[in-house]
Amino acid sequence: MALYRLIQRLRNCEGVTPYYDHWVNGYHFVIMGTEGRGDASAPVVSEEQWAWLEETLNDPENGNNPVFLVVHNPLIGTVTLSDKYHIGTQNDARLKEILKDHKNVIMLSGHNHNGVIDEKALVSNEWGHQVDLPANWQNDVSNQEGSYGTCFKVYKDRTVIESFSYRETRVDYVYTKVIEHDWATQS
Repeated sequence: MALYRLIQRLRNCEGVTPYYDHWVNGYHFVIMGTEGRGDASAPVVSEEQWAWLEETLNDPENGNNPVFLVVHNPLIGTVTLSDKYHIGTQNDARLKEILKDHKNVIMLSGHNHNGVIDEKALVSNEWGHQVDLPANWQNDVSNQEGSYGTCFKVYKDRTVIESFSYRETRVDYVYTKVIEHDWATQS
């Protein structure tokens, strides 16, 4: 509940929102934020945030580069456990509607604490690409070999997602994923 009290206090500060964007070396990072809890504990996303998201994703500066969208909860039916723990039914439908026109979006989420497991750690579909980020605390279906971090290497034609094993202090290539930048050729 402390997080939601903080969000409420931040709303009283002019110009401060729980959502924002930032450019890093020519790549756009777009961060969505929870603005409260709704029915069935679904995150609340305001109409202002939805409008901002669409405007931000439509920024011509994005060009054909990947855009990294950071959200707390995953889309329904994508990564492991996303049918149970997700962004909320209404938010899911709204975000999928927006993302279907932005194939260059790489969406990062980590709410489910899956660790680095199976083929569903990266899902590519009609809504772009969803990446399940690892966590220090892991659930009972996750890789139990220790904590992992994620490194993104962006090239002109692809983004390589490497998993770094903190336990072994090295990249674990078993879990390396690649996203080809083929969205410019898709219509």
